[in-house]
Amino acid sequence: PTPSPSNEPSESTIPSDTPVPTPTAVAGPPGTLVFGTALDENLRIVEPVNTFTPGMTFAHSIEVPEPFGVSTVGEQIVRILEDGTEEEVVQAQNNQPQVQADATIAGFEAGDAENFLDEWGPGLYVMRVYAAGVLIAQEQFTLAEG
Repeated sequence: PTPSPSNEPSESTIPSDTPVPTPTAVAGPPGTLVFGTALDENLRIVEPVNTFTPGMTFAHSIEVPEPFGVSTVGEQIVRILEDGTEEEVVQAQNNQPQVQADATIAGFEAGDAENFLDEWGPGLYVMRVYAAGVLIAQEQFTLAEG
């Protein structure tokens, strides 16, 4: 008997010249952002803390590998909602602390965390720092009731 032609697709695979993509790590912002309650003389956080309650000083330090290159940075703050989405509470263009353009470190003490807790409420937040519109550092912090 002679085999009859079939309209069924063949199970053999055709080799492809297209290589299979390999996953690559996504690079984050180049700088680091550290939270705490006090700065040292070099504008670095003395003891890192990411949860703030009333009565604690809210301080943060930004360190980048290359000089800032600008005289102000923009600090955006977003609240992470229960469903994982973000709600902006401070726009970067409205929060522009001064930095030294030739420096690689800047530090800020923003006062009692109770002020932020009263304004934004308890929860998980992310601060993102921008120089000339480019994200240079980001980190999470929590505001909690005493």
